Amino acid sequence: MISHTIMGLEFLQQLGARRMRDYQAQPMLLNGMFRGATIDDEEHDEASGEAIDAEEKNAPDVDLEYESVPASWQPIRVSDCGRWNDLDDFSLRPRRFIDGKDVGRTVAWLQTEEGFPVPVRLSIIGAIAMKNEGGELKREWHQVQRVVTMALDCFPNVDAGTWAESLAEHDFRLLNVPVPPEGLGYDFEKTNGRTRARSRYEMNTLEKRAMQIDNSTPMLVDGRLDQHGGAFDAQTTPVLGLIKSHRQQYFANDLNCWKTLYELEPGQRTPSFVIRNPLGNYVSWYLRMCGTNGELPNYGVVRLELPFPFFESLARDFSCIDRLSQLVCEYRCRDESYGRAAVSIHPVVRAEESLGALFTPLDTLAHKFYRLTAL
Repeated sequence: MISHTIMGLEFLQQLGARRMRDYQAQPMLLNGMFRGATIDDEEHDEASGEAIDAEEKNAPDVDLEYESVPASWQPIRVSDCGRWNDLDDFSLRPRRFIDGKDVGRTVAWLQTEEGFPVPVRLSIIGAIAMKNEGGELKREWHQVQRVVTMALDCFPNVDAGTWAESLAEHDFRLLNVPVPPEGLGYDFEKTNGRTRARSRYEMNTLEKRAMQIDNSTPMLVDGRLDQHGGAFDAQTTPVLGLIKSHRQQYFANDLNCWKTLYELEPGQRTPSFVIRNPLGNYVSWYLRMCGTNGELPNYGVVRLELPFPFFESLARDFSCIDRLSQLVCEYRCRDESYGRAAVSIHPVVRAEESLGALFTPLDTLAHKFYRLTAL
């Protein structure tokens, strides 16, 4: 049995941890035979907070008839809505832009007494709010943290408190990965996925803080709104979510909806629909920002969403959806050297770059961590 007297910065060394070089994620060893989070199945149990990807895990209730019946769906050109006027610009046009960043890797691993592998992830997480003031984007708020993430509960006979305090003296925050009821199992990639998800959850918490400092100014957040529940008032906050990665499909087998989506030209959107899930209700639609001649079915397509109660308070003014979509197209990132330019907007890219400039290079941080922990 491991002694409970292990303490200080040598915590990992005394537990027999080993350095781990950066590597490409591997397939799951046991092909899903054991339950638990995987690389693409990032979840959080009650101990770590609400599920970030609950929408992908649980099929949501979708109302495709919200704007028009699916049989009548066809692409809607958003440029036909006209320009924003002063009133629209004040009440709906996003002037705050929220983004988060999690840069990290697994730097060490160790084993429990039962032989279960436990990864140790080192990462820099942060969130930022950029504000448009007179046509100029300025950093309004930011927070950056250096975090060490691992499943500490796997070592019940060890008091990690002193280690956490020692790390804090060197500006590292220790995060615990809750162990699921069935245990971690022997598949390293599943446990590694859960560890990454825990770090990602903390990044999401920082994004919420960025949103909460001003709930009255219209804002756009990079990501799904249900990930940011509690950071805004769904009844009154004008917040637009921009989703670039599409893991969940909402059209089931409705062929005309799929046909409409794939036929979108740049500057066209699908009719809006309503997504209802335990984390909230949202009005959503797809928009193609760029890509012509059908070069790829989903190239340049983003999904946008508004809080359902807020949009209902606008008396279902679908021209608002058109104006927001037009604005996103106007903001589209045109720097082709940026890997996700086709589905990114300039203010969010600026936010990401501004936040990234505050991050310590990961290799530098990893070497410092190794020195501190004597690994």
